[in-house]
Amino acid sequence: MSSNLLESQPQRQKVNYIRDANNLYVINTKSMGTRLAYYYIEQPTGKSLRDIIVENFTPFSAWYLNMCKDVFQEYNEVYNPQYLKECFERSLHQSTTFDQLDQRFIDQYTREFLIADDYLSEIGISLKMFGPCVNTGNYVESIALVENTGNEDFLALWTYLTSGRSLKNDAPFLEEDYEIRVGFLNRDEHKKLKYYLENYIGRDIQAIRDKYWTSEEKMIWQQGGSAGSSIASGAELVLKALNELNEKDVEVITLID
Repeated sequence: MSSNLLESQPQRQKVNYIRDANNLYVINTKSMGTRLAYYYIEQPTGKSLRDIIVENFTPFSAWYLNMCKDVFQEYNEVYNPQYLKECFERSLHQSTTFDQLDQRFIDQYTREFLIADDYLSEIGISLKMFGPCVNTGNYVESIALVENTGNEDFLALWTYLTSGRSLKNDAPFLEEDYEIRVGFLNRDEHKKLKYYLENYIGRDIQAIRDKYWTSEEKMIWQQGGSAGSSIASGAELVLKALNELNEKDVEVITLID
C-alpha cells in the first residue's frame, strides 16, 4: 500500500452495468443482491454535498480516528476499512488540499461520512430517505432506453445516479468488496434528468407503462397481480423518486449497497 495521499492510479473499479459478448448491457453479477436507496441531506445551510464533505474533512478525520480507537478499546477489534484510518492519520500531519487526495481516499471518506449517523447528528445534518428502495437489477435494462436516445448527457446523469459517482472529477465511484457506493446529482442535474425522462421515455409513469408494458403485463396488473416491464422498470423507479422530491431544493444522493 502506498503511503502517498496524492494522485495515484486506481487499481480497479466496478459498476453495475457491463457489456456482454454482443456489446449489450447486462447486469454485473458481482453486484447482484445490491439495493439502491435515495436520500437527500436535510440541513439549514443549503450547501452542496461537496462543500459539506470538504469543510468537514479535518474534524471528521479526528472524529473517525477517535471512533476507531474506541472500537478497539471496547471490542479489541480493528475497525475497517483500515486503509481509510491510515489515510486520515497521515492527512492530519500533511498540508494537503482536498483536490490533491487520490480518488480511493475521497470515495471511502465520502461513504463513511454519509453513513456516520452520530457525526452527522453532531453537526446538525441528517440523511432523509425517500422514493423506492429495490434491487439494482430493476434498473439494468432501462439503460438501453437511455443509451438509445443518443443523448450523452442523459446517459451520464443516469449513470451517476444508478451506478455511482466520485467527488473526484465525476469518475465512477470506486467499489471496495461488499461496500456501499455513492451516487449523487446536484439540484440542476436531477431536474435535468427528470426532464430527459419525461421527454424521451414518457411524460409520466402511466405513459411509460402504456408505451413499454406488454399486453400480458397490463392484464396481470389489471387483475391485481404484480407486473412490470423489465426494460422500463428502472425509468419508472427513477421518475417516481424524482417526483417525490416535490420541488425540494436539494441534491439527490444514492447509496448502492
